[in-house]
Amino acid sequence: MKACLLIATFMLTFTLGRAQSHGPSQDLSQGTSRDTAIRNDAVAVMSRKPFIHGVRDREEQMDLRLTGIYSRGEVLYYRLELVNHSALIYDIDQIRLSIRDKKKLNRHAWQQVFMEPLWINGYTSTIGPGEERVWVVALRKEVLSTYQYLAIDLLERHGGRNLRLSVGYKKILRTRFVNEL
Repeated sequence: MKACLLIATFMLTFTLGRAQSHGPSQDLSQGTSRDTAIRNDAVAVMSRKPFIHGVRDREEQMDLRLTGIYSRGEVLYYRLELVNHSALIYDIDQIRLSIRDKKKLNRHAWQQVFMEPLWINGYTSTIGPGEERVWVVALRKEVLSTYQYLAIDLLERHGGRNLRLSVGYKKILRTRFVNEL
Protein backbone atom coordinates (compact mmCIF):
# COMPACT_ATOMS: atom_id res chain seq x y z
CA MET A 1 0.00 0.00 0.00
CA LYS A 2 1.47 3.31 -1.05
CA ALA A 3 1.54 6.11 1.45
CA CYS A 4 0.01 9.37 0.34
CA LEU A 5 2.20 12.41 0.59
CA LEU A 6 0.42 15.57 1.53
CA ILE A 7 2.15 18.70 0.37
CA ALA A 8 1.10 21.85 2.15
CA THR A 9 2.09 24.80 0.04
CA PHE A 10 1.75 28.35 1.24
CA MET A 11 2.45 31.33 -0.98
CA LEU A 12 3.92 34.46 0.53
CA THR A 13 2.38 37.56 -1.00
CA PHE A 14 5.26 39.56 -2.42
CA THR A 15 5.78 41.39 -5.67
CA LEU A 16 9.07 42.42 -7.19
CA GLY A 17 10.33 45.55 -5.47
CA ARG A 18 7.43 45.80 -2.98
CA ALA A 19 5.97 43.66 -0.21
CA GLN A 20 2.91 43.63 1.96
CA SER A 21 3.26 44.67 5.56
CA HIS A 22 3.41 41.88 8.14
CA GLY A 23 3.77 44.02 11.24
CA PRO A 24 4.12 47.60 12.39
CA SER A 25 7.92 47.76 12.16
CA GLN A 26 8.35 45.44 9.18
CA ASP A 27 6.73 47.51 6.43
CA LEU A 28 8.77 47.20 3.25
CA SER A 29 6.14 48.95 1.12
CA GLN A 30 7.11 52.47 2.14
CA GLY A 31 7.55 53.57 -1.45
CA THR A 32 10.43 54.29 -3.74
CA SER A 33 12.93 55.33 -1.04
CA ARG A 34 12.87 51.80 0.41
CA ASP A 35 13.06 50.27 -3.08
CA THR A 36 16.03 52.49 -3.88
CA ALA A 37 17.75 51.46 -0.65
CA ILE A 38 17.28 47.76 -1.53
CA ARG A 39 18.67 48.33 -5.03
CA ASN A 40 21.66 50.29 -3.70
CA ASP A 41 22.44 47.60 -1.13
CA ALA A 42 22.19 44.91 -3.83
CA VAL A 43 24.67 46.78 -6.03
CA ALA A 44 27.06 47.13 -3.07
CA VAL A 45 26.81 43.41 -2.26
CA MET A 46 27.57 42.48 -5.90
CA SER A 47 31.09 43.88 -5.67
CA ARG A 48 32.04 42.06 -2.47
CA LYS A 49 34.50 39.16 -2.27
CA PRO A 50 33.19 35.67 -1.46
CA PHE A 51 33.18 34.65 2.19
CA ILE A 52 30.87 31.61 2.13
CA HIS A 53 32.24 28.42 0.62
CA GLY A 54 30.84 24.95 0.09
CA VAL A 55 27.28 25.80 -0.97
CA ARG A 56 27.30 24.87 -4.66
CA ASP A 57 25.72 22.67 -7.31
CA ARG A 58 27.25 21.43 -10.56
CA GLU A 59 25.23 19.91 -13.38
CA GLU A 60 26.47 19.26 -16.93
CA GLN A 61 29.21 21.91 -16.85
CA MET A 62 27.06 24.51 -15.10
CA ASP A 63 28.15 25.76 -11.69
CA LEU A 64 25.96 27.67 -9.20
CA ARG A 65 27.50 28.90 -5.92
CA LEU A 66 26.33 30.89 -2.93
CA THR A 67 29.23 33.20 -2.07
CA GLY A 68 27.77 35.56 0.54
CA ILE A 69 24.78 36.49 2.69
CA TYR A 70 24.30 40.06 3.87
CA SER A 71 21.55 41.77 5.86
CA ARG A 72 20.11 45.19 6.51
CA GLY A 73 16.98 45.44 8.64
CA GLU A 74 14.39 42.89 7.52
CA VAL A 75 16.10 42.12 4.18
CA LEU A 76 18.66 39.39 3.45
CA TYR A 77 20.85 39.64 0.34
CA TYR A 78 22.10 36.36 -1.17
CA ARG A 79 25.11 36.72 -3.49
CA LEU A 80 25.11 33.99 -6.17
CA GLU A 81 27.66 33.15 -8.86
CA LEU A 82 26.66 31.21 -11.98
CA VAL A 83 29.35 29.91 -14.37
CA ASN A 84 28.73 28.23 -17.74
CA HIS A 85 31.68 25.92 -18.53
CA SER A 86 29.93 24.34 -21.53
CA ALA A 87 29.81 25.35 -25.20
CA LEU A 88 26.01 25.69 -25.04
CA ILE A 89 23.96 28.71 -24.04
CA TYR A 90 22.12 28.28 -20.74
CA ASP A 91 18.58 29.69 -21.09
CA ILE A 92 17.05 30.42 -17.69
CA ASP A 93 13.40 29.54 -17.35
CA GLN A 94 12.83 30.49 -13.71
CA ILE A 95 14.32 30.90 -10.28
CA ARG A 96 12.44 29.29 -7.39
CA LEU A 97 13.11 30.25 -3.80
CA SER A 98 11.46 28.21 -1.09
CA ILE A 99 11.79 27.10 2.51
CA ARG A 100 11.53 23.33 2.83
CA ASP A 101 11.58 20.74 5.55
CA LYS A 102 14.76 18.64 5.70
CA LYS A 103 13.12 15.26 6.19
CA LYS A 104 10.07 13.75 4.54
CA LEU A 105 8.67 10.88 6.54
CA ASN A 106 6.14 8.40 5.21
CA ARG A 107 2.55 9.34 5.97
CA HIS A 108 3.53 12.78 7.24
CA ALA A 109 2.93 16.14 5.67
CA TRP A 110 5.85 18.28 4.72
CA GLN A 111 5.84 21.96 4.09
CA GLN A 112 7.28 24.06 1.30
CA VAL A 113 6.92 27.85 1.48
CA PHE A 114 7.62 29.67 -1.78
CA MET A 115 9.17 33.13 -1.56
CA GLU A 116 9.12 35.96 -4.07
CA PRO A 117 12.31 38.04 -4.19
CA LEU A 118 12.10 41.71 -3.28
CA TRP A 119 14.80 42.46 -5.84
CA ILE A 120 17.19 40.59 -8.16
CA ASN A 121 20.28 42.47 -9.31
CA GLY A 122 22.36 41.26 -12.27
CA TYR A 123 19.70 38.86 -13.60
CA THR A 124 19.90 37.88 -17.27
CA SER A 125 17.79 35.32 -19.11
CA THR A 126 20.77 33.64 -20.84
CA ILE A 127 24.33 32.74 -19.85
CA GLY A 128 26.63 32.35 -22.84
CA PRO A 129 29.40 29.76 -23.20
CA GLY A 130 32.29 30.48 -20.85
CA GLU A 131 30.45 33.34 -19.10
CA GLU A 132 30.25 34.01 -15.37
CA ARG A 133 27.44 36.05 -13.79
CA VAL A 134 27.00 37.43 -10.29
CA TRP A 135 23.48 37.92 -8.97
CA VAL A 136 22.18 39.37 -5.75
CA VAL A 137 18.75 38.19 -4.61
CA ALA A 138 17.03 40.24 -1.90
CA LEU A 139 14.52 38.36 0.27
CA ARG A 140 12.53 39.22 3.36
CA LYS A 141 14.25 37.82 6.45
CA GLU A 142 12.87 34.42 7.40
CA VAL A 143 13.92 32.53 10.51
CA LEU A 144 14.64 28.86 9.83
CA SER A 145 14.51 26.07 12.36
CA THR A 146 17.13 23.34 12.51
CA TYR A 147 14.77 21.14 10.47
CA GLN A 148 14.42 23.54 7.52
CA TYR A 149 16.56 24.91 4.70
CA LEU A 150 16.30 27.54 1.98
CA ALA A 151 16.20 25.96 -1.49
CA ILE A 152 17.34 28.05 -4.45
CA ASP A 153 16.36 26.32 -7.71
CA LEU A 154 17.54 27.54 -11.11
CA LEU A 155 15.67 25.85 -13.96
CA GLU A 156 16.81 25.71 -17.58
CA ARG A 157 14.25 26.32 -20.33
CA HIS A 158 13.64 23.07 -22.27
CA GLY A 159 16.66 21.46 -20.64
CA GLY A 160 17.86 19.21 -17.90
CA ARG A 161 20.65 21.27 -16.38
CA ASN A 162 18.59 22.31 -13.35
CA LEU A 163 20.58 23.55 -10.38
CA ARG A 164 19.63 23.57 -6.67
CA LEU A 165 21.33 25.12 -3.68
CA SER A 166 20.40 24.06 -0.16
CA VAL A 167 21.19 26.76 2.40
CA GLY A 168 20.90 25.63 6.01
CA TYR A 169 20.29 27.82 9.01
CA LYS A 170 23.97 27.66 10.05
CA LYS A 171 25.03 29.33 6.78
CA ILE A 172 22.36 31.99 7.22
CA LEU A 173 23.67 32.70 10.73
CA ARG A 174 27.02 33.67 9.12
CA THR A 175 25.31 36.74 7.65
CA ARG A 176 27.32 39.94 7.50
CA PHE A 177 25.82 43.42 7.75
CA VAL A 178 25.63 45.55 4.62
CA ASN A 179 26.94 48.44 6.79
CA GLU A 180 30.27 46.58 7.12
CA LEU A 181 30.93 46.80 3.39
